[in-house]
Amino acid sequence: MDERLERNIVLALEAKKVSLAMSFIKDAFEQDCECAMIQVYLGILNEIENHQAKAMRHYRAALALDGTNDLALYNMYRLGDGHHEPIRFR
Repeated sequence: MDERLERNIVLALEAKKVSLAMSFIKDAFEQDCECAMIQVYLGILNEIENHQAKAMRHYRAALALDGTNDLALYNMYRLGDGHHEPIRFR
């Protein structure tokens, strides 16, 4: 995924503009359907929408694609432990 598209996804997620973020995520998926970061961003999007189980599945999918993805690891463990730490977008 190119940097501009990734930046747009992150900005939309930070602003909680779910439909805009989803549009950018779809564009990224068309570029590279096996990109771990797309799964991370889908996890974040699901967390924003209060779908924790779906978010967890996306974080796990990201780790299946890239087991060293720190953002997926952080958000997955934060969500699983029930801590009230903020979501990390980057």
